[in-house]
Amino acid sequence: MSSRVSRRGYLKGSLGAVALASTAGCAGLGGGGGGGTLEFGYSASLSGPTAVLGEQYHTGFQIWRDHVNENGGILDNEVELVHYDDESSPDRARELANRLASEDEVDFLFGPYGSPNNFSASVVSQQQQIPMVSGASSDPEIFSRGLEYYYSTLSKTDQYGKSFPEFLTSVDWGSYDMSEPTTVAVAKADAAYTSTLGDAFVESFEGSGFDVVYQEEYPLDLQDFSNIISAIDNADPDVLCLCGFPADEARFGEQAQQADLNVGIHYQNYSSQTVIVDTLGEQVDYMFNGAWWDRRYEYERVDTYVEMWDERKDTVAEMPMSYATAAGMVYENAIEEAGSTNADDVNQALANTDIETTLGRTQFHETGWNLHQYENEAVRQWQDQEMTLLYPDDFATGDPWLPTPEWGNRDSAP
Repeated sequence: MSSRVSRRGYLKGSLGAVALASTAGCAGLGGGGGGGTLEFGYSASLSGPTAVLGEQYHTGFQIWRDHVNENGGILDNEVELVHYDDESSPDRARELANRLASEDEVDFLFGPYGSPNNFSASVVSQQQQIPMVSGASSDPEIFSRGLEYYYSTLSKTDQYGKSFPEFLTSVDWGSYDMSEPTTVAVAKADAAYTSTLGDAFVESFEGSGFDVVYQEEYPLDLQDFSNIISAIDNADPDVLCLCGFPADEARFGEQAQQADLNVGIHYQNYSSQTVIVDTLGEQVDYMFNGAWWDRRYEYERVDTYVEMWDERKDTVAEMPMSYATAAGMVYENAIEEAGSTNADDVNQALANTDIETTLGRTQFHETGWNLHQYENEAVRQWQDQEMTLLYPDDFATGDPWLPTPEWGNRDSAP
């Protein structure tokens, strides 16, 4: 095939710097005629450390496929999904992306779940010159390599962490008979996403006038948090911000309760996940969490997809599902805008994307990340074991419960 003109002019010649070989692979059916099938390939973490989130991600693609096919397909082509379990392994994700492109010869690629797996698999889309749209990557390093065929419906992680400090500075603390919080402890898991997220929170807290009195990075598989809990207790922060994944955050929450670590404002990034609720029970109340999507957001087709998720009866609408659904909506729009299933035509349409998806406005930076998704960052709190949306104000469903009682007394409203 002929050499492709870069979708991002300033990147001409940059691929040699990252040692990405341009090999064969004009994917796609070529024309715009319908009556056939379009195969979208991806791997998802259906086992391994990120399996809980990977399963939700996988479900999001299925929901998108079902919705599209029930409404006539894309350019009258039925959507089919070809998928594998990458076992939460970056090496496996790259191997499977190669298999999907070279052996299965799918028309288009979705990115796998998680930044490490995307960092690895995204090289394949560049080599094979097949577009890859991910709904689950945000590591800034992914977008620094001159990839011309890669897009993420998420923003870079270093854009995150702004809403929670903003929310805290907006609270009328006097009405809760509380002093305004000024000090923060931040703990983060040692992984690409959580480490960068923790750094983003530190920067945002400091930019909002908070004093970060404790910072610590811990191994993702850490089982005993006693040293970290003791250090946080000694630092005596007004706010605790934990950036981890569901399993390690559940362990931390359980051990914080056992150690009677009481902090005025307790935030855990993934406290919305079932594993944490199952671990803490009614004591999950008063805990704050962050979200980069909420089922109550009034964005394009959110109601439709939430209804379809609920009908499955095997899952509830969580963030990774909406991420995958948004990636599908981006492809759906790009193929229709291109009027073609030719890979290069679709890739150009992807680069020009500016639509509303389940994640709100979706428009790509010239390096591939979503310019707007970080703006939708929500702050939520468990109240009566239900999630109350506190921020942004446009979508708020209630007011915060404050002050936070000590462990053992969090089973009722203030």
